[in-house]
Amino acid sequence: MIDISCYNAFVLFTTVEPDWNRAKHYRQCLFIEQVGRALTTPTMVKRSHLPPFAASLVLQAQGQGPHDTDTRLVFEKVTTNNGNGYNANTGIFSAPIKGLYYIHFTGLTGNSKSMHAALMKNGENMFAVQDTVGPHSSTSNGMTLILEQDDRLWITLLKNSSIFDQGRLSTFTGFLVFPMSGA
Repeated sequence: MIDISCYNAFVLFTTVEPDWNRAKHYRQCLFIEQVGRALTTPTMVKRSHLPPFAASLVLQAQGQGPHDTDTRLVFEKVTTNNGNGYNANTGIFSAPIKGLYYIHFTGLTGNSKSMHAALMKNGENMFAVQDTVGPHSSTSNGMTLILEQDDRLWITLLKNSSIFDQGRLSTFTGFLVFPMSGA
């Protein structure tokens, strides 16, 4: 049996076995609530209210880099943009609401045989990826971040690196795990 009485977000389910007791289930729900720190009520979050975004660099085969300076990547081919948080002209995702978000980046190494990129939040490096295996090898990374409304995220290709895309092999995606309120 699948229990979704805590939250229907982030595909966060607990399996209730006959020998588990209510105290263990309560601790799981309490932990989920503590992660949010600012949740006001343990209500169900409808999936239609979660603002996901997904974009790839280009639809056709194309490479970028290497460049002499760090360069913000613009993921032009938008697949999903609920909440209109992602701007395909600038490559920047702006959080439409405060909450815990999951952000993921996958990149395919280009002709420099090295790809080093970073997820930036308001100019601060949150995580990075690096691949030096050779052209057309991929790497990825993802993490959860608490974002305030209007916090900005983007992917920066670091200098002397290159990235390649063909058929959505290099992507920038994210979604709201759950909303938060208050300070």
